[in-house]
Amino acid sequence: MADLFHTQAKLYAETRPGYPTELFHFISSKTPNHQLTWDVGTGSGQAAVTLAGMYKNVVATDTSMKQLSFASKLPNIRYQHTPPTMSIPELEHNIAPQGTVDLVTVAQAFHWFDHPAFFEQVKWILRRPNGVLAVWCYINPRVDESIDAVFNGYYAKSAPFWDRARRLVEQEYRSIDFPFEPVEGTDHTGPFEFEEKKLMNLDAYLTYLRSSSAYQTAKEKGVELLGDELIKDFENAWGEDIESPRLVRTVWVGTRRGPRDLINRSRQRRRRDSRRLRRRRRESCCSRAHRRHNRHASVPSLHDHSRRWRLPSSSSPVRPPAPRPRRRQPKERAWAASSVQLQRRVFKGKKKTTQLGQFTGQVKFGSSPI
Repeated sequence: MADLFHTQAKLYAETRPGYPTELFHFISSKTPNHQLTWDVGTGSGQAAVTLAGMYKNVVATDTSMKQLSFASKLPNIRYQHTPPTMSIPELEHNIAPQGTVDLVTVAQAFHWFDHPAFFEQVKWILRRPNGVLAVWCYINPRVDESIDAVFNGYYAKSAPFWDRARRLVEQEYRSIDFPFEPVEGTDHTGPFEFEEKKLMNLDAYLTYLRSSSAYQTAKEKGVELLGDELIKDFENAWGEDIESPRLVRTVWVGTRRGPRDLINRSRQRRRRDSRRLRRRRRESCCSRAHRRHNRHASVPSLHDHSRRWRLPSSSSPVRPPAPRPRRRQPKERAWAASSVQLQRRVFKGKKKTTQLGQFTGQVKFGSSPI
């Protein structure tokens, strides 16, 4: 994936649309702590620069060394070149120790990731609780009807050269099942829409189109997507003065739960786990009661305890369980009665509880008491 952006790293840094300020304010409001942020797939550091003004320290990583060379340098940003996959020791060495990161961000790069492996890394490194994972992408830019019509023709022409991961962007990450919960104050994980506007002339607009991975892939294969005829169509749609800037609108969307069937499967898993937990608790309680019954039934008693310990009668179809042999008998028979009474008082007032829990992760655009 990094090779796709090696040749256009400078174009990417100069022409890619910026991120809305409201987006970062929304994210930072969901993290109680503002000590450390990990910006994954930082590219030329566009998101990292803004995050550096809101968090004490930022670790920005990318698999492309050339992309990182165009990133803006700030004293509280540490840029780190990393391999596509990292083990836990590498993660601790390159990023941070376990449970110390307040925010993990992925801007316009999440569709390239190995999602299950990445989710495990996020769960390991996020602070517990209140750690937040935020991923976002932007959909195709819009100018006006005439220019957008030409762009749609260009986009259809470039479709064979897009990587399959591009489909996740077109679906606004809706098809990804995130193993996290909504952050506090929201009842869902997205999409949260934010609009960014930027003035561009035609030359800057075409340069932006040339910075895409589809254009570079087509160019490597000897196909020119922006031929003279298509550029002429853009000029006609732009107007007489192609140097006049036009307002280009880009809509950024946060992550969202998966499709309905994925949500249902996730809910079914949670309900199944809850039923198993309740069943284990019931079995544990029954097992303890069974052991107490056997323990008292096996102790020799000098008193009538029929009112308190009722065993099934001989005519009952249910046979009582065979008493377990005592491991230890009293040394003196004369003290048997007092031993039984003492043992009864102890077990009558004693309550043992077993707390069983399960791990739950948080956020998608959300938080984790993970």
